[in-house]
Amino acid sequence: MPFSSSAGIFAVSGSINTATLEMDVVLEVYGMNLGSLHGYANRPFKIDLDLSMVKGSVGLRLTGLDELLLDIDTKVFQVADDGSGKFIEYKKAHFIQDIPDVRCAPWLSPSSDN
Repeated sequence: MPFSSSAGIFAVSGSINTATLEMDVVLEVYGMNLGSLHGYANRPFKIDLDLSMVKGSVGLRLTGLDELLLDIDTKVFQVADDGSGKFIEYKKAHFIQDIPDVRCAPWLSPSSDN
């Protein structure tokens, strides 16, 4: 199932396999593609950022209500009108979309079906 969303300077897109919860994710910050990442929606999926304009982390998580969220915990550099600038805290849990047909307990690993 494909997904795509943006929150401020962050854009995320990719797909999730609803049977295995495997994800392929592309993350962009300020329009800069940070690459293709692979992980599982039911396991911690966090990307640490240490860029010149953005510091912190961005993660994806699947809630118990089958909602895919983008968790943003960063500081973003903002330039003032006088040319000076400073890092401003930017934290947000951004709803991406509902992922129907997944297990009701996303904290169970795909290998726990045995």
